[in-house]
Amino acid sequence: MKVLSYSEDILAQELSNDSTPVDVIQNKRQYLYLKEYLGTQGLKIKTIVIEDKYISKDYLKDFAAYYATCFKDYKKYCKRIHFFTNTFSQVDLEKFLLSDTKQAHEFWNNYAGFLVVKPIPVTVIGTTIFKNYPKGKTTGERNFWGTRLYPIHLFGKELMIDSLAFQEQDTVLSACATTAIWSMLHKASEDYTIVLKTPGEITKDAGETVPNKGRLLPNKEGLEISQMCKAIENCGLEVEIRLPIKGSEKIDNQYLQKILNAYSSIGTPIILVVQVPSGFKDDKEPKNRLDNVRYGLHAVTVSGFKKKALSNLNKDVKTSSVYKLIEKIYYHDDQWGPFARAEFSGIFDLDTSWTKFHESGIKPPTYVESIIIPVFSKIRISYDDIEPIIRTIATIYATAFENILAPGFVWDLRVMYSEDFKTEIKNSDLDNSLKISYLIKSYPKYIWVGTCYSKENRISDYIFDATDISNAMYGIDVIIHYDEFKDYLLKFLKTNNTYKSIFKGLFKSDYYQFIIDKLKD
Repeated sequence: MKVLSYSEDILAQELSNDSTPVDVIQNKRQYLYLKEYLGTQGLKIKTIVIEDKYISKDYLKDFAAYYATCFKDYKKYCKRIHFFTNTFSQVDLEKFLLSDTKQAHEFWNNYAGFLVVKPIPVTVIGTTIFKNYPKGKTTGERNFWGTRLYPIHLFGKELMIDSLAFQEQDTVLSACATTAIWSMLHKASEDYTIVLKTPGEITKDAGETVPNKGRLLPNKEGLEISQMCKAIENCGLEVEIRLPIKGSEKIDNQYLQKILNAYSSIGTPIILVVQVPSGFKDDKEPKNRLDNVRYGLHAVTVSGFKKKALSNLNKDVKTSSVYKLIEKIYYHDDQWGPFARAEFSGIFDLDTSWTKFHESGIKPPTYVESIIIPVFSKIRISYDDIEPIIRTIATIYATAFENILAPGFVWDLRVMYSEDFKTEIKNSDLDNSLKISYLIKSYPKYIWVGTCYSKENRISDYIFDATDISNAMYGIDVIIHYDEFKDYLLKFLKTNNTYKSIFKGLFKSDYYQFIIDKLKD
């Protein structure tokens, strides 16, 4: 064990090994990112503790599967670096390991996570668990929905950190797609039906060969989307794929915001396949021209976003949506680091670390090419099935209450655990007797909920069965939070045959009559 004052130079030294000298470390993208994330603009690390001869379960499995059979004598032991935001000595650490005082608790509150250093060439960063940016307590702040609690054992002391595991891709046993899946599974595997596997196991699950008919291990070409889906399904999840609309090579930011907002309540990280600026098409041409920037495909894992408050939405429009409040996303990028930030810029553009640190200096944007949504097998109804129904109901609201309620309505559409929805109902402003009536109702485990707000007031909830089959009637319930609103809406629907015809023309099931029947209850 060593206790050292943190500095960028010491970090580089501790990340190095016999096969990877300090100068190689200092030229790595991950080191560039970690300097910022751990520095004064990030976690503000003051002290590190070095744990030698550390056994990493993930590395040990991959070591047994591959490295142990190499002629070169690769080590099976790793090093683990622990990070703290306070200043202390080894004597202090030893004292607090044996203490349970208030001072000791305050000391351990400064623990910010760990990083495993693997004893292999270049791709040295193994399993890493860091605190993320401060979590928002209210709407309008950061929401890391794709994280989990990790118990961390340090010299007999158990610590808990809310995070999502990260590691650099091991170019022998995995590619960026494999590492993105591995991070996602760390959260999804909280469900007992999902299997957490090592990067090497995930790569093998992807298929027998890579696209160029070469060997799967060592993995040089990465995985195609079909192989990524196969690997995810072999761990116990189903996959929904979103591709650009016909005639486009990019997914627009608005649709990306919709999907992230809609599926975030389940808590499973979402994988993006992105086009990143990775060099130049022609080194002889000027390096300050966007059309000379070369792009390559890359996979990242989204686990959070930052939303503005509801009050930031445009009050002059009749209908708006909560997804528009998302201004940043946080993702794991094995080529940079954990909880990297991306900001929306224009219709398709994302500003990422690839943009910020591109060698051209002209900040070429990153684009989303496809979205891979891992879902539990019982979630059979997708966002695209429910969104047209909610959009039609939103049109009715805008017409029915045009001269009655101001400002316009704000809609939110999410797939949720029904128990989480009941918690929201329990904490709502509904009358207690109504709360009880909804709390004791039997709902499926997964539901789609379309919620409407006026100003910041919750007006109504439309609940749909997310576990149903595609040809069925998904509607389960309608909850109206104000009697006057309910009475007026029912009267409008009964006397307006135009919208009845619209519903029948758009949907196989009679959602118009479903709403009327629920409003009568």
